[in-house]
Amino acid sequence: YYSSGCAGGTTIGAMACVSERGGIPKLSNYPPYASRVETCQMKPGAMNLLAPIQSVVVAEEGSDQDVQDITANWGPAAVSVDGNRTSFMLYSGGIYNDPKCNAIKPNHGMLVVGYSKSANPPYYILKNSWGVDWGIEGGYSRWLMDNNFCGLANAAMAPSFIAAGSHLVPSLIMLAFFSLMRLLM
Repeated sequence: YYSSGCAGGTTIGAMACVSERGGIPKLSNYPPYASRVETCQMKPGAMNLLAPIQSVVVAEEGSDQDVQDITANWGPAAVSVDGNRTSFMLYSGGIYNDPKCNAIKPNHGMLVVGYSKSANPPYYILKNSWGVDWGIEGGYSRWLMDNNFCGLANAAMAPSFIAAGSHLVPSLIMLAFFSLMRLLM
C-alpha cells in the first residue's frame, strides 16, 4: 500500500487499504499494541467494520480549492506532506511555512480538519498522528495555504461512508481512518 512504516507512506496507499478491506475496521480486529517493527497484525477472517466505505472523494492534484471543498463538504481530508524537515518535526506554533518544504515527494499523512481563508496569511489546520505533545492544541498545526505548499494538495482525499443504520459522525469516522493510516505508515 505504498507504505514504509515510520519511513513514510501515502494517503493513496492508506485509502486503497481501507477500500480493499471494505471500510474502517474496529479496534477489536487488532491485537494489543506491541511497540515493535513488524507487519500489520490484523486478525484474519471476518472483519468487524466501524464504517463501511462507499466511495472516495479525490481532489484535483495541486488544487488548494479542492482541499477546502472536501474539508467543508465531506469532513476531514487525508493529505500527504513533506514530513522530513526538522522545522516540521519541531513545530511548536505559528503558521508552518518552511520554504524548503518539498512539494514533490510528500511522505507523511495528516488530516486537514479546517482552514481560515480570512486570516493573514490564510492557513489550513492539520491534525498530526504524533500525539498530543506535538504541535499546538494537542497535536494540531497551522499550515500556509499557498499554491500546494509542501505537497499538501497533491493527493488530498476523503472517504464517503455508507450511513444506513449508522449514527456515526463523519468526522469521527475520519479520525478512525486517521488512526488506521497511522498503523499503516
